[in-house]
Amino acid sequence: MTNSAVRVYGVKAFFTLCWQGKLTILLSTVIASILSVIIAITAPNLYKSEVALEYVKESENKLSSSASEIGQLASFAGLSLGGSGENQKAINLAILSSRKFISQFIDKHQLLVPLFASESWDVVSGKLLINPDVFDEKTGKWLRKTKPPLKAKPSKQEAVEAFKNIFSVAVDQATTLIHAQITFISADLANKWLTLLIKDYNQYIRAEDLHTSQKNIEYLENKAESVNNSNMKLVFFSLLEEEQKKIMLAQVSEEYVFKVIDPSVAAEKRDSPKRALICVAGAILGGFIGVFIILIRQFNRA
Repeated sequence: MTNSAVRVYGVKAFFTLCWQGKLTILLSTVIASILSVIIAITAPNLYKSEVALEYVKESENKLSSSASEIGQLASFAGLSLGGSGENQKAINLAILSSRKFISQFIDKHQLLVPLFASESWDVVSGKLLINPDVFDEKTGKWLRKTKPPLKAKPSKQEAVEAFKNIFSVAVDQATTLIHAQITFISADLANKWLTLLIKDYNQYIRAEDLHTSQKNIEYLENKAESVNNSNMKLVFFSLLEEEQKKIMLAQVSEEYVFKVIDPSVAAEKRDSPKRALICVAGAILGGFIGVFIILIRQFNRA
């Protein structure tokens, strides 16, 4: 028997086997379809808000026509003026998704209850419905059932992980724009949180840079007073001027790190779940499971 004949015989035998077990395949498909419909119906609607950002912090280096020379002087004086270009951009993106910043953001805007106890969102009233089995709104007590070491009230580590599950940021390599998005059961909150996140981040980095520059200025002023060499004094005065420029830029720039190119809006249509797709995928999966059961039976009989 040739190879082609063997293949034809094998395919024919497979379809014959499937036809003989058609009731098993049908039952498996029906059960999987019913389960997928239940999942599709009970899954909450999720709404996505997205913002397009331009990285503008590197423009502070352009204030000086001799940025590389200033960097060399800073190294000579024992200071670090930070990286530049893509390296600094990557650092700022990492801080945006860092546990420290996200944890502070969650605490500042009291996101713990919405993140862990929200059950659904009333589109008409715009109110977030809280699961009473997880959090009691009247007493402000957490009722979440967990196993040690977790407690009823979510920890900061849990909160950061929960927020990262709904938040993402990526760089468009073609345009170099940064796209940040939040997906949540409330369109209003997704939009509000994303707007606040970018605003708070710009303020956070600005405060950090102002603090660093103030410390650098104190250090340079002390150094300038302690040296007698006129050339060294010029080095320290040049660095002082650079730090003062940084402070000036930080004080006048609201969009200090990221400039909003396309602001986020409250989504009018849900982003997920794709209910029709879930139902179709469930039915197909059920069919495959039925075929698998038939093959296992045939294998055991052989």
